[in-house]
Amino acid sequence: MNSNFNISKDILKMATLPDKIRDKLKAFVFRRVSMVSHQQLYQMRYYTNPDAYTKITNVTSYSKEEVDQNIEFRYRNYYGWSSKTLLRENDNFSDKYIFFEKKDFGNFGPILLQIEPDSTNARDIAPREGDLICGTVKPDSTGKLHYSQWFICSEQFYRAWTLLMYDSHSSFTKAEQKECGSKTYWMSGNRLMTNNYLKWILGLKEKGLIPSDEEQRKRYWHQRCEKNSRTWIHVYCALVLLVRYNELPTESNVPVVRGLETHSYPHWHLPPEFIQTFIKAYE
Repeated sequence: MNSNFNISKDILKMATLPDKIRDKLKAFVFRRVSMVSHQQLYQMRYYTNPDAYTKITNVTSYSKEEVDQNIEFRYRNYYGWSSKTLLRENDNFSDKYIFFEKKDFGNFGPILLQIEPDSTNARDIAPREGDLICGTVKPDSTGKLHYSQWFICSEQFYRAWTLLMYDSHSSFTKAEQKECGSKTYWMSGNRLMTNNYLKWILGLKEKGLIPSDEEQRKRYWHQRCEKNSRTWIHVYCALVLLVRYNELPTESNVPVVRGLETHSYPHWHLPPEFIQTFIKAYE
């Protein structure tokens, strides 16, 4: 039995849980990257799946699509600025750029819901223009705004944060108009589910199918976002289901790709003991 489901339903009586979660997340500020200055590129890698890459020395022979999809650049240092565009209502820094740099890069921890220091080489992978970043913002001694902690953020985390922070929001309109209902809408497709490649390959392996190297290469998209999105499929689905909808993840409510249910991975894909550990942190 999956240990993530051996949980007392008493947790559903925790009326204060949404407020506790909002208090943890309220300082997060989302922006798009407008400019990055790189220093000391030391390695380029061409990935064909998460565990297979080739070191390359130039990118001139690759298409823009391949650079976006398969190539990872590693730098000794970098810094940059966000755009001025506000993305959510808690962003109080109107008409201002926000500075970020490599040394303040972190990783989002889905249990304590905070940005934790990251000493791995993930910090060597700079965001690109247009990437979504998230973090906590402070002015320095000169008044310039900077991210004191930040990470490259998936669109799924951005949606999950919004669903956890707001009972009602303009971005929910489409979901609320769906015949299937907003919960079904959010729990399907790639709205909260992360790592489409992992979802696809685990679904095939569940049925005893092994994709060819060429199929894997075409499907694989190398990610720069937070570790949860690179490693797991259902972390944000589980958080939203539990906190917003007051419902425990079970084997009967596994998120699926609607219309492709027979090809979906039929189990929750979460870190071991994730639900229990999360609940214990907020009892």
